[in-house]
Amino acid sequence: YGLLGMRVGGRRTVIAPPNLTYNERKSYPDLPTTALLVYELELIGLPEKWDPEMERRLESHADS
Repeated sequence: YGLLGMRVGGRRTVIAPPNLTYNERKSYPDLPTTALLVYELELIGLPEKWDPEMERRLESHADS
C-alpha cells in the first residue's frame, strides 16, 4: 500500500506493526515479536507498459 499514489522521485516511510511482519511465518526467528519494521521507500521508476488489470487489483486490495 505504501506505493499507491506515489510519483517517481517520491519518498515514503512505511511502518509495519508486529502483526503484519515476518514473525508469523517464522522467516526471521531472531526478530522480536514486538518489533516495528520501518521501511524507507523511494520510487525510482515505473515500467513503460502499465498493466491496467494490476492497477485494478491493487486498488481493490487497498480498499479491503
